[in-house]
Amino acid sequence: MRFKLIVSLVALLCLGAAFVLIEPFGAESEGAIRIIVQENETVLVDEWQDFYEGDSLYDVLKRHYDIETSDRYASQYGRTLLAIDEVRTDFESSFIHISVDGTRATRGIDHIPLHDGSEYRFEVRRPR
Repeated sequence: MRFKLIVSLVALLCLGAAFVLIEPFGAESEGAIRIIVQENETVLVDEWQDFYEGDSLYDVLKRHYDIETSDRYASQYGRTLLAIDEVRTDFESSFIHISVDGTRATRGIDHIPLHDGSEYRFEVRRPR
């Protein structure tokens, strides 16, 4: 009897965690943003993604893509994006340039505000 109760509780916790990780449970979208990822003039991703109240760009990317970030280069500006899906950089020989509606982002992905209908472009660049 005790074993069944423990198994049931674990199953409920796992199910609850899955709902929370997939998208905010019962939340209505605050809007949608366009995500574009490109490398060497080739567009690899061009998708619209919903965002929810309290989301940062980091939250949206983490929910929908395989990303890697670093605090090493961040300082007061927030996390530095090193990889998004198959696009990988090391921040020294190449980096991911982020622009919002054509304007260069000056903050890390956890501090970039989200605006309904805006375009967030991630482009691999090399230092000059």
